[in-house]
Amino acid sequence: MIGSLYARIGAAVAALALLAALWAGGYRAGSNAAHLACVDDKAAAAAAAVELIGQREAAGAAVEQAAQAREQTREQTLQTIEKEVIRYVERQPKPHAGTAGGPAIGAGTAAPVAAHPQDAGLPGCALDADGLRLWSAANRGDLPDPAGEADAAMSAIDP
Repeated sequence: MIGSLYARIGAAVAALALLAALWAGGYRAGSNAAHLACVDDKAAAAAAAVELIGQREAAGAAVEQAAQAREQTREQTLQTIEKEVIRYVERQPKPHAGTAGGPAIGAGTAAPVAAHPQDAGLPGCALDADGLRLWSAANRGDLPDPAGEADAAMSAIDP
């Protein structure tokens, strides 16, 4: 009886040991599978990051090419405008001494330049006293309201 009891205990211990070994093997296999899945996910994320970096570099290169093309077009446009302006200026007649355009560069003037337009005999190039008062009042902001006092006398404005 004691022998059969030891046999039963031995069989139970052996069954428990087998069960523990199976559980440990399954645990290890599951842990290994999870680890491999994690490694695969990291590799996929790294590949996606490399692809995204490549796309951004390609987009950056395209933007840089577009900027260079725009700058080249701008430079060509400016050169064309400059050439056209130079050609236009060269086609314009040069003013000669005694013409409305004034004396040519390097030509002497026949009469000295007047210090004031009135001295040069240009009529209407001066402000009379009333006009000067109006101009001074306008700069000070003291003009009467034109809509309210359409016929305001000049004497209403302080000199």
